[in-house]
Amino acid sequence: MDKTIKDIIKFYAKTHYDNYLEEHNITKISDDDIYIVICQFYNDDKKKNIREFVIDTYKKLCDKNKSEYPGDLVIKNILFDIFHKDEDEFIKQRIVLFIKEHQENIN
Repeated sequence: MDKTIKDIIKFYAKTHYDNYLEEHNITKISDDDIYIVICQFYNDDKKKNIREFVIDTYKKLCDKNKSEYPGDLVIKNILFDIFHKDEDEFIKQRIVLFIKEHQENIN
């Protein structure tokens, strides 16, 4: 379950990354700017959106795979652990690494 949630969060990050590239008509974000871009879409205002996206996507995956949805409370508890305030910087750094790796793989 944790892996699926992390994969959904990575998908969310990649989607925002792709949108950023398209909006700025670029093919890559410079390594120096990745952290700044991540901070734009990962902040306190956007974390609520990320949580809702994860819950909705998890429900859709369970429905598609005909598996039982564990319930919003279970997912919210996992997300609370992931998005704990003290972990924000760690999460941003993980997303930065993910984006750098992604950019290396597409070039």
